[in-house]
Amino acid sequence: GLVSCIVERKWKMYEITSPRTLLNYMHTKEEEVAQETREVQDLVKQLEARVGSQPGGTRVVVYKGFEGIKTLYDDILLTLKKGDEWLSMGLAFQPKHWEIHFNKFQAKRDAQGIRHKHILHKGYLSVYEARKHLKHTEFRFFDNDLLLPTSTDIYADKVIILVTLEYGVGIMIQNYKIAESFRKQFMSFWKQAKKISLAYCE
Repeated sequence: GLVSCIVERKWKMYEITSPRTLLNYMHTKEEEVAQETREVQDLVKQLEARVGSQPGGTRVVVYKGFEGIKTLYDDILLTLKKGDEWLSMGLAFQPKHWEIHFNKFQAKRDAQGIRHKHILHKGYLSVYEARKHLKHTEFRFFDNDLLLPTSTDIYADKVIILVTLEYGVGIMIQNYKIAESFRKQFMSFWKQAKKISLAYCE
């Protein structure tokens, strides 16, 4: 409805309709998007109610590829609130562009006031250097014999196990007892892990 057309002899003649038609078109689109948003919000509530109606149940989801891993970790920011705690242990090998993305992700997490404890191997000092200025962040370090091939993240009632192979595979387990078990394991390692020192920088 933005352009009209007439045929005159062998020619098609196009003419723009009133410019205000474009504004009307945009208003219609806004109303359609608002309606779709309401429908999705209702659907999300129904799905959350269904998941929440299964206390003690276990949900396991596998994510693959960089986009899948980003979606997986976005759940941390959607789940946790200011003052909540996220625990990380280990760090699987990751390509440079992953590290750049997750440095930005960590800055966003810090701005939301979510606290993060991270136990790293000293081979990942670049991660420490990039994030040590973040206010709600604590680091400790594993000894050489505790280099892990995967990384583990614990938050709320969820555990993420990440294996960064050629494409990346992330597994999320949602179960309160399992999350508590990993949380206790993490705190045991946290007490043994070391704070940063000049020796780790050599």
